[in-house]
Amino acid sequence: AASPTEVTAYDCASQSAIPQPECAALVALRNANPAATFNPNWLQTGSSPCDWTGVTCAGGSVTELQLTGIGLTNIPASISALTRLTHLGLDQNQLTGAPTQIGALSDLQFLDLSNNQMVSVPVSIGNLTNLDQLWLNNNQLTSVPAGVSNLVSLTVLSLHQNQLTAAPNVQALVRLTTFSLNDNQLALAPIGIGSLVSLTQLPLSRNLLVTVPAEIGNMAGLTNLSLNENRLIAVPGTIAGLSQLSILDLSNNQLLTVSSSIGALSNLTQLYVGANPITGPLPSSLLALNLVETFWFQDTGLCVPNTPAFTGWLAGITSVNSTNVTCVAPRAFLPSIHRP
Repeated sequence: AASPTEVTAYDCASQSAIPQPECAALVALRNANPAATFNPNWLQTGSSPCDWTGVTCAGGSVTELQLTGIGLTNIPASISALTRLTHLGLDQNQLTGAPTQIGALSDLQFLDLSNNQMVSVPVSIGNLTNLDQLWLNNNQLTSVPAGVSNLVSLTVLSLHQNQLTAAPNVQALVRLTTFSLNDNQLALAPIGIGSLVSLTQLPLSRNLLVTVPAEIGNMAGLTNLSLNENRLIAVPGTIAGLSQLSILDLSNNQLLTVSSSIGALSNLTQLYVGANPITGPLPSSLLALNLVETFWFQDTGLCVPNTPAFTGWLAGITSVNSTNVTCVAPRAFLPSIHRP
């Protein structure tokens, strides 16, 4: 990398590839990060900014800036001069924040600030109404600006592995196809989550969730729902509406029952309910499931009814992680009409 004394030397008047304010913004970014490992072609005398590694130009302007893992610690306010920028990738650096002026990049469609040390995101990010993808995962965020709720063009909102105690309202973000919130400190699921009908996966594992809103049953496109390692005591009966669900992970919670609604999930192939304080026999509603791949219920108080139906059902599942306990009073499972 060039030293701080070398990097100040580039003369933006000597190039005509992009407007001088854009050139000056790139020079300022380089100078604001003297220890970063920019490619040596940055600021070389006689070079064009459009030839600097990580810079893409089109139509006489910088349209993309991709600087992954080079040790950036600072984004200067002058980044706002890159007015035609559609793609800004600054992931895997050492950034702790971003300037308010980033909200002026109104053409931005892709913003990746993941895998940094971000403790806050500027409120102005809510102005980036053309954003299609927003990657903020693997940082140290405790909140995200409420304005994120207005970014109605988003298809990707990646927030996992932060320290979030609250999630943005997602009622209007109906285009989301990727939305990750696992590994945070959420006690409540996001408001409006039922409107995310285009989602196929919803990772909410390793949070502090005690309950799941009934509207989750509206997310008819879900194929994978990860709620493991929370504090759930129950799941709503509306879960029966998730007709496309193939993987349901409820392990490591505080569940007291296996919801009979799970029996309605006709496409389920993997079910995890292990490490919960559930007791009693496996519910007969499970027999309706075609669980060909996985059923884990280890570390619970569940027992397997001693019936041919359950024996045959479990035999048809490739991976069973059981309590290895057979229920001891089979007459307790006779139909109620035979009971006095």
